[in-house]
Amino acid sequence: MNIRDYDFVRRLAYEVRTHRRKLANLLRENTLQDTIRANLNDGDKKYIYLHWAESRNFGDWASFELTKILSSKKPLSTRSYYALRGQVGFSCIGSVLQWPERIPCEVWGAGFISASEKMLTKPKNIHSVRGPLTRQILLNNDIVCPPLYGDPAAILFKKYANKNIEKKYKIGLIPHYVDASDPAIEDMAKIEGVVVIDVFSDIKDIAYLCQQCEVIASSSLHGIIMADTYSVPNVWMSLSGVATKDGFKYSDYFSSVGREAELPLKRSHLSVKSIAKHAQLNRKMLDLKAVLAACPFSSDRGYEEVSAWLER
Repeated sequence: MNIRDYDFVRRLAYEVRTHRRKLANLLRENTLQDTIRANLNDGDKKYIYLHWAESRNFGDWASFELTKILSSKKPLSTRSYYALRGQVGFSCIGSVLQWPERIPCEVWGAGFISASEKMLTKPKNIHSVRGPLTRQILLNNDIVCPPLYGDPAAILFKKYANKNIEKKYKIGLIPHYVDASDPAIEDMAKIEGVVVIDVFSDIKDIAYLCQQCEVIASSSLHGIIMADTYSVPNVWMSLSGVATKDGFKYSDYFSSVGREAELPLKRSHLSVKSIAKHAQLNRKMLDLKAVLAACPFSSDRGYEEVSAWLER
């Protein structure tokens, strides 16, 4: 071990003794080995710091997967990683901008969870956001934000686009994970031609099932985004206030694709007939090439790979 490495380990030992809570957060997501490596000389070449929800829910996991591919680095969470060095994190996908950040962050495609939120720490830079409503909150707080919109998860979903998949189900339900055991979902699942899609499945499997459906009803925002990406008619359903809140994140996305403001389909109206009646086919697609071009951390290899998805 050279002197520089010894000094780092000594500083880490000091932080262990005096900041036990921070160490617990560190160990929650990342291994101690990864954290040490990230602070050594080659850390910047192998790791990228990601401000995300740290969940296997497919909409959240898309942030981890897309960042890993585009950057050609392993993502480490800015929330569970105690930054001993001055690093920059990236906030890319999901309703996460209201969460406090431990290190300066740059924003690429993320949004707020509700209209009453704001960023607790001024970002280092904003390259794009999920939609116009998120941008307006930032502008109201004197934060410069370009008018470039789009949830980057749609870029990852393009990876699994397959026009040759045949329709198998009349209705696909994508409940938010808090709605998965809702009685209305359990009742609908018993109907022939209806499939319930688990948001904790692999993204590839969810994408395949989504494209097998004639219509999608989703209380997961990324279920709606995925259906739009594959040109599957869809409707927003609301089964709990926990997932829907004030509807901001849905309206933020709808406004980014020119989709008119809509009220969600409530539990009492959840039926095959009502879903088919209210489902919309979104014909205005996001400019994903412009969103990709604005990515601040893409490697040459990652950019080339991801660009190929958008040609499908």
